[in-house]
Parts: sequence; C-alpha cells; structure tokens
Amino acid sequence: MTQCYFDIETTGLDPENPKICSIQYQRLSTESGSLAEDLVILKEWEHSERNLIIEFDKLFSSIWDFVPVGQNLLFDFNFLNDKKKKYLGKKYGSPFFLGKPFIDLKSILILKNHGLFKVYNQSIGKTGDGAKVPEWYNQGDYQRIDDYIRREAKNFIEAYMVLKEELPKILLPAEK
Repeated sequence: MTQCYFDIETTGLDPENPKICSIQYQRLSTESGSLAEDLVILKEWEHSERNLIIEFDKLFSSIWDFVPVGQNLLFDFNFLNDKKKKYLGKKYGSPFFLGKPFIDLKSILILKNHGLFKVYNQSIGKTGDGAKVPEWYNQGDYQRIDDYIRREAKNFIEAYMVLKEELPKILLPAEK
C-alpha cells in the first residue's frame, strides 16, 4: 500500500471554530520513505474551507488506498472528521479512519526525546513556527504558510527516511 506524508494546518486547536487552512500530502517510497511525487498543498485561501473539505473527500474517501504518515495524526484526523460532518453531513467514522492503517511518529519522537513531550518534534527540525500559522493566516501572509509547510514536509521526510533505515536495526534481533 502506498505511503503518503500527510498533514494539515489550522487556525487554532479546537475543531469547532478554527479553520483548516491547508491539507498537504506527498507520496513516499514504501521501502525508503524518500519522495515519490511532489508535495500537494490544498489551500483554503484559494477557495474556501468547505471546498477544501469537498476536494479532499473526493480525492481520498472513495478509495482509501494509502497509508498516511505523519506526526500527531489523530489531531488531524479528528479535525477532518468534524469538518466533514459540518460541511458534508457525514463522518469518516469514529475514531477517524477506523480500521485504516496509518503511521504516526509522535510516540517514536517522544521516546527519542528521552520520554519528554515538550519540544519532542524539534528532533525532526520542526520549529515553533507552526504556532504562527493562525497569525500569518489572519494577516493574509499565505506565502509564509506555504514556505512553512514545505520546510516542515522536507524535514519530516528526511527524518522518516532515517527512521525507516535505523529502526529495523534496533528492533530486529541481529542474525547470528
């Protein structure tokens, strides 16, 4: 099954009021985690949140044939589920994508950070800039959001490639 880097950006943390301002995904090599296609960014500011959800739903609901790869994906899934219910009157399932495979690196990154939750994602080059997305959105500074998304995707995929190579060595017993 195809693996895709998957993430969303929002204008806040509570799914009921803030908007999803972008949904981004990128097909990855299943073997190495390297890029297999260009990053796709669905942008709310080019249409509307409703149209963003409709477009995403058309792309991925009818045939879910990929494994989302990201960090803190349950946040993304729950946000998308609430927005689908709001705009389309239906949910993906509860919990979101029930029975669908996904790879969430949050737990691994926390372990890499000695079990600490605070700034666990800095180990993949993620900065605090994500907290600025709502401010940039309100200012109409969409280019900064786009730049942030591209930088975050690049850093995540680089870290994912290292983890795909190194984790099997750690987790599988050495052959004798």
